[in-house]
Amino acid sequence: MKHLNTIMISAITAAAVHVLFLVARPPARAPEVVTVNFERLAEARARAMQGQARSQEQLIADAAQYGERLGRILTDIASRQGYVVLTHAAVAGGSRDITDIVLQQLSESEDR
Repeated sequence: MKHLNTIMISAITAAAVHVLFLVARPPARAPEVVTVNFERLAEARARAMQGQARSQEQLIADAAQYGERLGRILTDIASRQGYVVLTHAAVAGGSRDITDIVLQQLSESEDR
């Protein structure tokens, strides 16, 4: 019975220490909120593909698919880095829009 009491006291002590560390630990920094605008990615792709011989419907469909795919990749990368990612600028309100950064990088890489 004494052995059981020792185990119980050890378990209670461990739980108390765990709770103490949780309470005493300073709050983590809130994650930064960023925005990825899929529609703007698609519009940029459509402008880049404008000179190609395709029907307007095919151009719009390809650009939308590209914007969606690139937007999902960016969202995945940013969320893995600890960012909270919003995909609609209207909801973002004050968040940093990383779409411009991505479009600038794409433009620079195409110029090379």
